[in-house]
Amino acid sequence: LRDTFDKILYIDIDLHHCDSIQEAYYNSNNVFVVSIHHKDIDFFPQNTGDKNKLGEKQGTFYNLNIPIHKNLKLTDDAFINILSKIIHRLNYYFQPECIVVCAGCDGLQSDPFKKWNLSINGITRAINMIITEMDKPTIILGGGGYNPYDTAKCWTSILANVCNINIDNDIPYHENYSKFKPHYQLNKMKMKLEDDDDVGVGINHNHFLVQSPQHQHQINMLDRKKQQKLNIHAMQMIYGHLNNFERLFVEKVLKSNRNKHKNGYHQHSHHQIRQQQSNGTNTVKKNNMEIKDEDEEENEDEDDDIDIADKHINDKSDNTDCDQENNNDSNNKVENDRNEDNDKEQNNENDEPKTEKSASLSSMNSNITAKKATNDDNSYNKIAAKEKKAPVII
Repeated sequence: LRDTFDKILYIDIDLHHCDSIQEAYYNSNNVFVVSIHHKDIDFFPQNTGDKNKLGEKQGTFYNLNIPIHKNLKLTDDAFINILSKIIHRLNYYFQPECIVVCAGCDGLQSDPFKKWNLSINGITRAINMIITEMDKPTIILGGGGYNPYDTAKCWTSILANVCNINIDNDIPYHENYSKFKPHYQLNKMKMKLEDDDDVGVGINHNHFLVQSPQHQHQINMLDRKKQQKLNIHAMQMIYGHLNNFERLFVEKVLKSNRNKHKNGYHQHSHHQIRQQQSNGTNTVKKNNMEIKDEDEEENEDEDDDIDIADKHINDKSDNTDCDQENNNDSNNKVENDRNEDNDKEQNNENDEPKTEKSASLSSMNSNITAKKATNDDNSYNKIAAKEKKAPVII
């Protein structure tokens, strides 16, 4: 079951305490153990089943013992009332996923122990209440029962009720039919209860007057009023124990939930801090990368500006060289023209008189000299103007 279900509720309604089950799951918070049992000094098992045995370690408050005082003879109504309070609270606080019930029948009035005054119908109703209220997968186990005939009838009644099978209340004839006398009915035991009114908290005190001969003397010694007070006091102790256990269990559950929430909050906070630190580191890295990219872009822009300036200067120098070449070409053309004129003048010297030849030569030389000076001044002025207009880029 523990491989399939995380939370299991074990309910033992046997007359004896479930000491082995308690020991097996005393430190576990996955199995909640409930035991309603008779408690006396010399009753088996001894030194176990006390109400202060609440579990240990993780299983603290996951073990509930309901010891029934030796002077309290449980009836059906009192037994179902106690069990109902337990089931209602565990169904709300523990929320089991599976239920295991030990249906002991040694609490029957006809059992040789004569400790409780339960009936077959009472135990059947109790099991039916557990299944109906919890509405969870349930396993029903047999338990104690030292009157084999009434125990057989009780288990038959439980099985028929759980399986929703209608069976005849009359026991059919078989080889052991005579063992079921005097009633030969499924819901009746060998000791019949008187139909008197209930007195106290769900307890029929007439049950104490209709006992086996072994206990008749003890019961007759008790005054009816004193017995009523004992029964009420015993039930009050049981209810007080249930209320105290509920308070302690709820405090433990709330504390556990607070610790889980606190641990989860701290883990979440640490995660947020780590995330913020990581985000801060990433932001710093991102900013550094952005600054670095901006510096690189500025350097690239400066390099581009320098390249553009150098290119512009080179273009200007190339233009200046071209202008100088053009000026040189123009000067060379002027000189060539002058030489051609000289050649023409020399050719004409033979035809003209010598005087005129010399005068013309002198005038031509003066004109050539003046023109050359003018050309030199113009070329110088052009070069100076270009040098003055050249851009200066830093």
